[in-house]
Amino acid sequence: MRKLIEYLIKNALIVNLVSVSVIIAGLLFMFNANREAFPQVDFGWVMIQTVYPGATPVDVEKLVSKPIEDQLREVNNIKQISSYSLESISFIACELDPDIKNKDKTVQLIKDAVAKVNDLPEEAEDPEVTELSMAEIPVLRVSIANKNGIKSDNEEFELRHYAKRLEDQLMMLEGAAEIKKNGYRDREMHVEVSLDKLDEYYVALNTITGALGAKNLNFPGGIAQENNEDVIIRTIGEFNTAEEISDVAIRANDVGGVVKIGDVASVRDTLKKEDIINKVNGARSITMTLISRENYDIITLVQKAREMVSSFEEGLPDKYEITITDDLSKYVQRRLDVLKGNGLVGIILVVLSLFIALGWRISLVTAAGLPIAFAGTFWFMGVQDISINLMSMFALIMVLGMLVDDAIIVAENIYRHLEEGEPLLEAVVGGTHEVMIPVAGTIMTTVAAFAPLLFMGGIMGKFMWALPACVTIALTMSWIESMLILPSHIYDIEKYYKKREEYFEKKKTKQKKKEAKSSPFRLRKRYTSLLALFLKNKLIFMVLLIAFFVGSVGFAIKQIEFKLFPGGGIEACVVLMEAAPGTSLEAMDAKV
Repeated sequence: MRKLIEYLIKNALIVNLVSVSVIIAGLLFMFNANREAFPQVDFGWVMIQTVYPGATPVDVEKLVSKPIEDQLREVNNIKQISSYSLESISFIACELDPDIKNKDKTVQLIKDAVAKVNDLPEEAEDPEVTELSMAEIPVLRVSIANKNGIKSDNEEFELRHYAKRLEDQLMMLEGAAEIKKNGYRDREMHVEVSLDKLDEYYVALNTITGALGAKNLNFPGGIAQENNEDVIIRTIGEFNTAEEISDVAIRANDVGGVVKIGDVASVRDTLKKEDIINKVNGARSITMTLISRENYDIITLVQKAREMVSSFEEGLPDKYEITITDDLSKYVQRRLDVLKGNGLVGIILVVLSLFIALGWRISLVTAAGLPIAFAGTFWFMGVQDISINLMSMFALIMVLGMLVDDAIIVAENIYRHLEEGEPLLEAVVGGTHEVMIPVAGTIMTTVAAFAPLLFMGGIMGKFMWALPACVTIALTMSWIESMLILPSHIYDIEKYYKKREEYFEKKKTKQKKKEAKSSPFRLRKRYTSLLALFLKNKLIFMVLLIAFFVGSVGFAIKQIEFKLFPGGGIEACVVLMEAAPGTSLEAMDAKV
């Protein structure tokens, strides 16, 4: 190792090229990395939801949950299956084996198993299989509302039209994975039959349903050949308007008499009965939730979405307004700003502390290692696909002061060798090699404190992994920089600064002047006298320190309350209201 240090000192060009390369690689990741609130975590859960309208919990359990559970037991790598049968709905949660090697294959097997369940009730909807993860997260909610209120279906149709246009434009944004709508009622055709007309025309109700089913078709009819060309045949007869339904023939006779649906019923183009009333600022609205694509910068996505919404709003009639809520990027940006601000202040304080304690030359040399250590850590984050989030940034801020410790020890030892009169090359090589193992020991003790977090299991382990990983790499990079890069920089600075004899003479003169002026810091004198007092009364101070430690632990156990996460300011409030059974949706809306 001594020969390697000497080689790098004599070939400073290699050291500088490596340093610049590491810094460039780190900067490339910084400017291209995704910014997120929290790291992407795979929870290892698959949720299966099945809607069975009007069914009791007992029926849901017997007819929906149990058949699906029986089919899921054939799938390997499922640790536990939990089911919740409620009124009209079934929830089944599958916890996957945490040591599974191919998670995507198991998820697909679960979907295939659910698809094989063929004895579900006809009234039940198809089961929906969803993998629980943070890959796709809601980043923004955009609501469009009629300020004058919605008084008819036509006004709601118009609102749906603008909401659909807004949804299409949001989906065109790069990084948008999905748009989920609330308050958007599906279109329905209501056929209201008159019993008197049925008796008048001698028409049965099932005749009407059969006529509608036979007419409302869309299915392939095969391939026919015409002029040596294949022609795809498809029957398309889906209804688009109420008039088309009214013109459907129910019955006809040989003399041309036809009974149509419009003769015995009235057809209305309306909307599905609402089971949820969606409002924003007291006005009925349609809310679109923008889901971010996996590994996409949500701050960039929200900025694009806001610009698009602002442009879209300019073309809306005055009676419509758009409201943006639940902007996740605001919290991410605020956290990153706090972390960046703390980091900048931390770097300034570190450099200032070095300048006061060691002088300007050593402080500049040691502080120059910070960008290299940080850039190397950022490069590692890019390789491991670790985004810039709360955990990774917290790790960097936490080790900020530790990164210069290695450089301080190496630089101070090198200058000690120089003060003893050793030649420059021998002082740099010997001073570095002398403290290599002790400095490595200081790094290893800190890494050992964080290493257990790397092997923590469960969701919390996946969530916390970035913290010990970034701390370990940052400290390792600081050791590499202080052992292989810093000596070369000190050698170059001392070589071209001044002759060694003039430097020492000037330093001795300054030291004498400094002692004569009696500097207000007087750090060395105060430390020396305090150390002498401790050494003179070793036993007494040792007992006092042990007593203070034991007392502080006892005080913490009895007086300090334990909380997993500290409390903070509340920025959102959720109000849950429950009315008497049987309360209609409209009555509940009036109460709210």
